[in-house]
Amino acid sequence: MTKEIGHAKEKLIHRSDPEGKKPGSRLARGLYCLSLLQNEDLCPQAVIPAQAGIHNPLNLRNWIPDKSTRERRCGNFARTSALQIMFLFSCKRIPCQSINKPYTDYSMEPIKIHKPSVVAIIPARYPSNRFAGKPLALIAGKPMIQHVVERAQGVELLSRVVVATDDMRIGDCVASFGGEYVLTRSDHVSGSDRLAEAAELLNISEHDVVVNIQGDQPLFAPEIVAQVVQPLLDDPALPMSTLIYKIIRPEEIGDPNHVKTVFDHTFNALYFSRSPVPFQRNPEEGIAPTYYKHLGFYAYRKGFLLTFVALPEGEWERFEKLEQLRALEYGYKIRVVLTEHDSIEVDTPEDLRRVEEYLQKLQGV
Repeated sequence: MTKEIGHAKEKLIHRSDPEGKKPGSRLARGLYCLSLLQNEDLCPQAVIPAQAGIHNPLNLRNWIPDKSTRERRCGNFARTSALQIMFLFSCKRIPCQSINKPYTDYSMEPIKIHKPSVVAIIPARYPSNRFAGKPLALIAGKPMIQHVVERAQGVELLSRVVVATDDMRIGDCVASFGGEYVLTRSDHVSGSDRLAEAAELLNISEHDVVVNIQGDQPLFAPEIVAQVVQPLLDDPALPMSTLIYKIIRPEEIGDPNHVKTVFDHTFNALYFSRSPVPFQRNPEEGIAPTYYKHLGFYAYRKGFLLTFVALPEGEWERFEKLEQLRALEYGYKIRVVLTEHDSIEVDTPEDLRRVEEYLQKLQGV
């Protein structure tokens, strides 16, 4: 960050007064704010007045924070210097004879910050060891993939919903009900690899957010899409996020098909395992630990998604057969979001019947 500040100072000096004449107010504001960036306790609103609604400050004193404001903690966002420096470069030069004299022009250009779009991609493959062709399996008269797509299309946050498949039978099915699909290679090892190829084929911007919606969860609550995406919209430095659910059925704790999750106090994942974690050494204590299971919904920043699939397989991933462990093993954060909505996965024909029965209850049949 110190190196970035040094480069930014040189640019500000050159662009504010390229001929070496008397300094303009842009230089005064810029150098002052860049010096404040070195203080991690800085409140970002003090450096980005446009975000705080201050577009026409009368003078330097009116928008430079006082000591109490500068000492206010703002957490991790204070370390995000890119947006702060972008604001400094967005200001017009305000000429004046001296930085100690009143300004003669107070106009400022508002900062233009890219708001990421959110695109849902639903990986759907035809081959399966336990249930071949399950995306086309009928639930209440409609293919399962149609149930998933229609639920996703009802999420206002999403700008686009696309099925990524390696089989034209699924592609033709999606097209028949008016959905959008993209044809991917058939040799992908994981759903994330298929997701990354689809994101490239769709020309999604590097800073946009890609949501992985599982094609075998036809009854997911639409609210969980916003829940998994929100951390990436709130924190531009966060690479990915996922959902967890508090286990309420004891049989799921020891079931390896229900992946357990442990996380820290800031809701960053520490580990995912098919084994019960944490392990209770002394069950006679009478207080059982709380277990959380992982739900297979992910949100990635598109640029990180490409980085992630290019990483070599991790050791933990190889043994647990959980690809999200690759991110942790290589030092990337995964923000977990606790949701109140469970989601039924369809892995077998028996699961399909359970989903159909549940759907009939919801419809009052």
